[in-house]
Amino acid sequence: MEQAEIIALTHQTAPALVSDGSQLTQDFYQHLFTHNPALKHTFNMVNQVNGVQAGALLDAILLFVTKFDQLDTLGPQARMISAKHVSLDIQPGDYALVGASLLATIQAKLGDAATPAVMKAWELAYTRIAQVLSGLEEIAYQGHRTQPGGWNAFKPFTVTRVVAEAHNINSYILTPQDGQPLPTYLPGQFTSVAVQIPGQVYRQIRQYSLSDAPGRAYYRITVKRHEALADAPAGLVSTYLHEHVQAGDTLLVHAPSGEFYLDAHTDAPLVLLAGGVGITPLMAMLEHLAAVGSNREIILLQATHNPESHAFRQRLRILAKRYPRLRTFALYQNVPVGAGDSDGDDLDSDMGWGTGQLTDDHLTDLLADLSPAADFYCCGPLGFMRHVNGLLKARGFENRNFEVFGPSQSID
Repeated sequence: MEQAEIIALTHQTAPALVSDGSQLTQDFYQHLFTHNPALKHTFNMVNQVNGVQAGALLDAILLFVTKFDQLDTLGPQARMISAKHVSLDIQPGDYALVGASLLATIQAKLGDAATPAVMKAWELAYTRIAQVLSGLEEIAYQGHRTQPGGWNAFKPFTVTRVVAEAHNINSYILTPQDGQPLPTYLPGQFTSVAVQIPGQVYRQIRQYSLSDAPGRAYYRITVKRHEALADAPAGLVSTYLHEHVQAGDTLLVHAPSGEFYLDAHTDAPLVLLAGGVGITPLMAMLEHLAAVGSNREIILLQATHNPESHAFRQRLRILAKRYPRLRTFALYQNVPVGAGDSDGDDLDSDMGWGTGQLTDDHLTDLLADLSPAADFYCCGPLGFMRHVNGLLKARGFENRNFEVFGPSQSID
């Protein structure tokens, strides 16, 4: 079948598939897990319940199918998806399982419109997409296993120390049990941790940003305990880590991955914008720049609930004193302006204390006289990043980089 026919048939039938996209993806996952229950060890089942993973899958399918004749333009999106797949240790055989369920779901949804030609077009389109992604993933796996100390899949690390960084935020210092040197990573990337929680049938895998500079003898992840809310249960893995994991325990860890990382080939001013625990990948960038003696101008803004939830506060004070071109700012949601913090100190910040949501007025003070060529890196809750993206876009800043925790979602 020629590419033009594949494009024509998939585009012709796509509207019927996405007319009720949530139902399509629910049906797909039900088919996938019914026929391949072992995949529940890989997929985040919490995201299955809240629908986030389903929405991300639908978005990815639509993107790749509608751009099937322009796959070479989808490099950033493909690399982002493949990086997540690598962190989950997805293998080529998994694509066949997913493809079989996807095609079965499409056929059921289309009914009489699912002619042999239509289904062949969808099969060929999916196969091509799978080849692109699995090819990127094999390159990453090869890079992991061939560098000094590198490995594929998950291997045991010892938790050598647990450090309380703020209320409900702990850092876990991890060292490999095999004594091998740790492969480096790019500041901003993440690693995956696999745990078997007592009482849970399936293994749980979660991604956590590496929060320290590369080149250490350990990896550091920093985890916020997600407490139960009215519309969401407590975080399964974060609660387990906070309540049960101590120094001396073992965690299974994957080699680092991710497409959100610091561009080290520029001296442009750097602005780091963190919402809550989104400080973690930005902290790795900052620690790296401090370690290599960079002379870049750096502005760091943390938006968080209050001083008690302000992660790495003391460490940032130390870095600000050692690094003359670093300026740090804090924006608290529920602390009156001018109030003292819980340990009786004033916050070391040029801007002083602010409250509420980040506004354009804050940016006017924060970014005064900043070069249009500045690099922006932002991480935090999805709503925070969308808000920041809108503010920066309106100001004409183009070098904007964002990290979304969990399934990929648009920030536009």
